Amino acid sequence: MLHECRLRWMRRVLERENRIADTVVLQTVMRSDKRFITTTLFIIAGLISSLGTVDRVQAMVSGIGFIAVSSRKTLELRMLVLIGILVFAFFKFTWSLRQFKSR
Repeated sequence: MLHECRLRWMRRVLERENRIADTVVLQTVMRSDKRFITTTLFIIAGLISSLGTVDRVQAMVSGIGFIAVSSRKTLELRMLVLIGILVFAFFKFTWSLRQFKSR
């Protein structure tokens, strides 16, 4: 439903003159993507640096009541999966921003 609404909006944008509101909306979309990309990089850097101190991370996580205590290997695997997901998201958003700018 949202995709169809965006398509109608973009078709109307092409039929009329440029408006300031349309430009502001497009700039906001570009800025929010850049912010997400930067935040993803910070999170990836934090996770990679915490891989070196898994014992301390495990001790910190075990202090939280609603999280089940797991082994070191399980925690490392979870962190690696999370890093993989965030790296994929980083490249996906970077590529979408590049495609958006080239049009």
